[in-house]
Amino acid sequence: MKDELRKIHTYFSFHMRNCIAMIAASVTLLAYKMTNDEQQIYDDVTEASFLLDLFDAGMGICFDHTFGIEPIFFNDDYDVEAFVQHFLEQCKNIMSEREIELVLNINNSCVTKGNSHELRIIINLIVYEMILKSGKSLSISLNKNCLTLSADTSFEEPLIWGTIKDVCKKRGISFIFSDKGCSLEFVV
Repeated sequence: MKDELRKIHTYFSFHMRNCIAMIAASVTLLAYKMTNDEQQIYDDVTEASFLLDLFDAGMGICFDHTFGIEPIFFNDDYDVEAFVQHFLEQCKNIMSEREIELVLNINNSCVTKGNSHELRIIINLIVYEMILKSGKSLSISLNKNCLTLSADTSFEEPLIWGTIKDVCKKRGISFIFSDKGCSLEFVV
């Protein structure tokens, strides 16, 4: 359990520190009027704040899972398409900075049941990792109950995905990794 906790802490604290550093640097630039592009700074702070909240919630879900704390069962509707598109909108700055072309292919909408807060956090963490792993393009497709994310580069499975796979399994989601992407199959 100790190694699992260290892995979770390392992953989330790294990303949280990056978000905090972005917010602190941006606020300093604004406070001392050291920038000509205030709107970009505001956008960066908003995105970093959104991601900081995501990592905090994700860390809590992963820690609870590791400690054996059962997830709160809700039977909410979770609209995969709507929540993924909302997350992508929140991450438009990071995709723009990394010059990532997004190829979105929605064949069928998918609404699943579960704790929509936890599902949103888990899926957003996976999409975020795929943004980071993509070189120049990221393809996301939703067909019936399967969400597929494909990068244009090969990469090793992020260590945190072992925990996230277990979390998904407990919530009835099949999470499969390949060298260029992953797929999530939801119960509908």
